[in-house]
Amino acid sequence: MEFDFLLDPDRLLLSIGYQVSVGALDPSCYDLLASEARLASFLAIAKGDIPARHWFRLGRTVTPVGNGAALISWSGSMFEYLMLPSS
Repeated sequence: MEFDFLLDPDRLLLSIGYQVSVGALDPSCYDLLASEARLASFLAIAKGDIPARHWFRLGRTVTPVGNGAALISWSGSMFEYLMLPSS
């Protein structure tokens, strides 16, 4: 799979897809670190399809939890959190 055609050059994020009927990227982007977008981004960067600076464009929204913080995900499913490396 080639990822470079999915990169929105202005936002430096991966589009959610390509609309063949209009010949353009979908305007919506995957942009949250705590999601499946993280894996696609990691692979695309490792393959050299997109620049490494894309990684730092992924959102890292956090919320206070006790004395620390937790990443916020789209759905809060365990699937999303299990994809994150342990610290």
